[in-house]
Amino acid sequence: MPQLQRRLPTCTPLQLQRGWAGHYDVTPDENPILGVHPAHPALFLAVGFSGHGLMLAPAVGKILSEAIRLGRSTTLDAQPYRLERFDTGELILDAQI
Repeated sequence: MPQLQRRLPTCTPLQLQRGWAGHYDVTPDENPILGVHPAHPALFLAVGFSGHGLMLAPAVGKILSEAIRLGRSTTLDAQPYRLERFDTGELILDAQI
């Protein structure tokens, strides 16, 4: 606040009303990336939840555990969420997002 008051002296007194700070990871289609990395088969990805990670954690944990144990997910087809969708142009378009 002191720095802002020095730059805008006519706007005093200044008061913080609200604030937010933190990393907000988002993918180009605003959907997560799930599954194995195409160039590194021992690397499993679960990223890009843009604030929904806690809500989706139980399902994502199950999907990734199946992918690791079985080589594929059986609970949900995670193929649409693969990393390669950005290279192939197969983005997930969702009007609700």
